[in-house]
Amino acid sequence: MKAAVMFSTVFALAIGLSPVAHANDKAKDDPACAGLVKSCEAAGFALGAHKTTGKGVWADCVHKLARGKTVAGVTATQSEAEACQKAAKADRAANKAERAEKKK
Repeated sequence: MKAAVMFSTVFALAIGLSPVAHANDKAKDDPACAGLVKSCEAAGFALGAHKTTGKGVWADCVHKLARGKTVAGVTATQSEAEACQKAAKADRAANKAERAEKKK
């Protein structure tokens, strides 16, 4: 019984978090965020490192910059941050529309 509950929980989390991963996949290729990603990587941030070192490219750097926050060691212009934030919002809207279409 515990195994079934654990499997259900893990499956539900995986399904629930997949739109986030999908949005990040699209954003990685988005030219609007490329400058922020390069700046973050140059400052020592790496993909997946948020789990181990707290220096993940997306979770600890790009998302903060896109929201207008500063990140130590990273230089980004306000226009780069705004463009990436706009692209991320567009990605989220597209993902929401895709999920709504699938429910029909």
